[in-house]
Amino acid sequence: MIYIDVRTPDEYNEAHVPGAINFDLAEMMRGEVPDVPLDAEIVLYCRSGGRAETALGIMQKAGFTNIKNGGGYTDLV
Repeated sequence: MIYIDVRTPDEYNEAHVPGAINFDLAEMMRGEVPDVPLDAEIVLYCRSGGRAETALGIMQKAGFTNIKNGGGYTDLV
């Protein structure tokens, strides 16, 4: 399972799920997506789940198939 933290780098540096990739939602809004397999099991998270939900839609449109919104950071730790 791959955890992707879509918060800002500053938020990520404060605390994050161990091993999580930081990929700021702002990058996705510019058309970039993480360099992971399209069929990888991915859990997105942010502070409360809102940005993760936006990222989920972007990544689904980009072809990712096994992805879910994990909600906020505190929901996962």
